[in-house]
Amino acid sequence: MKSYKFATVRYPKGKTLVVALILWFAISSAFAAIGSINILKGQETENWPSTTGVVVSSYVYDKRGSEGTTYKAKITYQYTLDGASYTSDTISCDYFYSSSDRSAAIQLVENYPAGKIVTIYYNPKAPSESVLIKGASGTSWLIFYVGMFFVLIGVLVTVYIISKNKEEKSSNQIIIILDKTSFLPGETIKGTVSLNLKKQKYAKALKVSFVVNRNLEVLSPHQATSDISYEVYKDEVILDVEREYWNETYPFKIKIPIDIFQKLKTLEAESAMGMQKKYLDWAVNKGYGNYIEKNKWYVKASLDMPKKLDISSKLEINVSNVQ
Repeated sequence: MKSYKFATVRYPKGKTLVVALILWFAISSAFAAIGSINILKGQETENWPSTTGVVVSSYVYDKRGSEGTTYKAKITYQYTLDGASYTSDTISCDYFYSSSDRSAAIQLVENYPAGKIVTIYYNPKAPSESVLIKGASGTSWLIFYVGMFFVLIGVLVTVYIISKNKEEKSSNQIIIILDKTSFLPGETIKGTVSLNLKKQKYAKALKVSFVVNRNLEVLSPHQATSDISYEVYKDEVILDVEREYWNETYPFKIKIPIDIFQKLKTLEAESAMGMQKKYLDWAVNKGYGNYIEKNKWYVKASLDMPKKLDISSKLEINVSNVQ
């Protein structure tokens, strides 16, 4: 089983977190909504009938602000339908956006100079509504995708924070106390597992485990491979059986194999991570970078709950082969 290691993220909590997420979703959803509205409107104009009209005026105007100058083409045109005359300056369904690129505005003015006879696309249900350019532009799609991208980021951040909060709450419900946290191969880990449940919970079993994770931390910025955290060894002891659990304390003992380091080498070589290490070794030999190998040692206690709603906690320890 391969998992990826993520850097520790500091995130706001409480009301600050809620306000930040609300603002994030409001802004990103607004972008997505604006883009989608323009896309739908643009697709609607594809079916609008056309007529001819004349460009009355055409020029570029600029708007200066604290963040710089933006430019927009101002094109006014007239057309006649069923004896009624209409005037409009709508270029396309989404052309109310300004741009810092003056050349784009100039190009539009050159394409639609004053006095030019042009094709007008109008809404048959509301003839005063018209455009010079029909269809949805790339700008609308870009705004929609950007908005949806940030909505997705917001969802992922929310899920991550919720999972972290659940993990913290879960770890608070199981407390691991050890006689000591530094060991040598062959020594026995002794301690207690205490349940701190708010109410009785049904579980299939209460387990405590000695777990070893192998971390490969890539050092080279040229390496595309993510850092890897991989469980290579696990020795599990069942402390209690299937029943209703309450706030109780269980003593436990788990012996660390005297040949644990030799076992780890064998398990790593036989695992999928062994193939990953071969690739990294090849990269190092080619001069593409380097990586650091680290063992992470844990004592983990867990209530085996139905529907994978396990409650667990883990405590990092140190195991050294140096006397």
